[in-house]
Amino acid sequence: MALPPDDREAWALMGRAAMMLGGAEGESIAQQAWERVLALEPEDRDAWSDWLQLYRSRRDRARMRRMLAAHATSAEVRTRIARLLIEDERYDTANAVLQGVLRDDSAHAAALALRGQSAYESGDTTAGHAFYGRALLHADRDDGAVLWSQAVGIATPWEVQTWDAGLPASLRPGFLRSFWARRDPDLFRRTNARIAEHFARLRQARKMFPLLHPLAAFQRDNATRAPEIRASVAEEFFYEQCEAEEWQGAPIRAEDRARIPFPETRLWPTFSAEQRREMLPGQPWVDQESEGRVLVTPFLRGLQVVDTTAARVGYGRRTGIDDRGLTYLRFGPPRHRAIGAPNTVQTFCRVPDVERWDYDAIGPVRFFRPSSVDIGFLAGVRQTGDMVFRPQNEEQYIAMVASLTRERTSVPAPLPFGAWHAQFRAATDSEQVDLVVFATEERVAAQLSGALSAPTAPALSSRDRVVLTAPPGAYVLQVHAQAGDTLGRLARQLELRSFAPGPALSDLLLAPAWTDTAVERSAMLARTPQELAVPADVQLRAYAEVYGLPRDADGTVRYQAVYQFYRTDDVTRDAQRDSLPGGLVLSFQRHVLATGSTVVEWLDFTPDVPPGRCLLRLTVTNVGGTRIIGRTQIALEIQNQ
Repeated sequence: MALPPDDREAWALMGRAAMMLGGAEGESIAQQAWERVLALEPEDRDAWSDWLQLYRSRRDRARMRRMLAAHATSAEVRTRIARLLIEDERYDTANAVLQGVLRDDSAHAAALALRGQSAYESGDTTAGHAFYGRALLHADRDDGAVLWSQAVGIATPWEVQTWDAGLPASLRPGFLRSFWARRDPDLFRRTNARIAEHFARLRQARKMFPLLHPLAAFQRDNATRAPEIRASVAEEFFYEQCEAEEWQGAPIRAEDRARIPFPETRLWPTFSAEQRREMLPGQPWVDQESEGRVLVTPFLRGLQVVDTTAARVGYGRRTGIDDRGLTYLRFGPPRHRAIGAPNTVQTFCRVPDVERWDYDAIGPVRFFRPSSVDIGFLAGVRQTGDMVFRPQNEEQYIAMVASLTRERTSVPAPLPFGAWHAQFRAATDSEQVDLVVFATEERVAAQLSGALSAPTAPALSSRDRVVLTAPPGAYVLQVHAQAGDTLGRLARQLELRSFAPGPALSDLLLAPAWTDTAVERSAMLARTPQELAVPADVQLRAYAEVYGLPRDADGTVRYQAVYQFYRTDDVTRDAQRDSLPGGLVLSFQRHVLATGSTVVEWLDFTPDVPPGRCLLRLTVTNVGGTRIIGRTQIALEIQNQ
């Protein structure tokens, strides 16, 4: 049925129907429909978003640019033209278009983001950092979500879920800045090298691993994916014939297997001539004299049992790259990439549609093009023509899950080190928290990244500790250490708790005792060892702060402090216990004249115990012990002199 050329609603309805139809026919109809809608209304965001989900060749991009050029007075249209030019790697032309947009509006977020991408992809990281940094600051103006489309390929399922839930525009700058801060590979540098690395990988993934059939059933949604998500009988047969292997002397340890030369000790499963004819009539086979056994061990776990968010994200349609491209984008080039089946003896196995990538970080990843082995076993079930994750053993399954949920920089960080931290109410603002981070290396940098708030500025120190100040809430704490040119990285999630208005108790610090009894936090921090290991028979000073206790008329604060010192062979287990029976218990009734809202609680003691791991717990209650104000604890190791 021919549609009126100027009936935008009719063409849009056809486009939506074609997207639901899917397949090659749906894609062809959708391509025509969305191009017509955009010709009539070039700033239509829904039509543009759906057109971007379709496969587009260089010719398709050129045709769309010519059509949009007639409406290039619009900044929105010019940014779309520039995006297509970047995909064609025509960076100078794209830059000229984007500079025109930025002359009119220097805070145009989409133009800044694309200008940064153009610079990164062409190798100009200095300009890339400048433009992309400005784009992140103005992300609240990025109505077309260009910044998110650039980053979504390496997002975690939680990050995708957060964005898709309808993140308000005001929260986007903080969300995206923390998104990249959590991935910063080197806090000692002024710029985040992970962003430049990401765009370099994106350029290669876009070129080498485009998604060819984005409207195929496998790529669309859970309902259409379900029949195709499990490997077909033909795929299982291919794996058993062409990839499954048996090792002489098996079973053997993995480290021994790694030393066995390839391929002399591999025995490929063989069938008799009669069996081959029955299973695959008309297929040419090469006779084999070697003996082997058929390893019928189908591996039935696939995407359907991966984290449900990761399974339904649809990274391919969002990024325009297949599962190989997604893995490349997240982890970079593999240490080893094998194309084709290892068994090259049998003709049936000689296809380039299976790949195995090996990574030190996540292990082996297997990709397969299911449509390449449609040999009559499928009974009409559709199969995708793109390369997709197809794990056939436990190792490959684990690597697939990592490829959908994790990512990694290529900046090495082999330095081993340890870190611990303590929380206090901020000295300058009772609504904030001071997080003191100690590390076992002298050069240390740390940063806090919230879920929706902008990250703290990286704090650097050459004295094995840093102090970060932030509001209460959930964060990712990154701690980096440096020794010479060698870098080390640690990261963990933590909750900064509120100390206001109180009453509340800070964390504990420990240090060798000294004679001065006018105890202050700065003095404790200067003496607290970077490693919580102290010689036996050395007197220690424990330090904590109590906040917001009620004062008597004369300014006196009253509370009870109970210290428990406990030997342990499992710190994690005992730290979670409500009571520590059998340990040393010291209890004090405190009457302290307070001049402010903070009271310093400290104690000098000598651990009279044999060397080993210990746990020191402080519980502060009201004077009668009926109400707990706070509880904190710290682990330490007593060493021989």
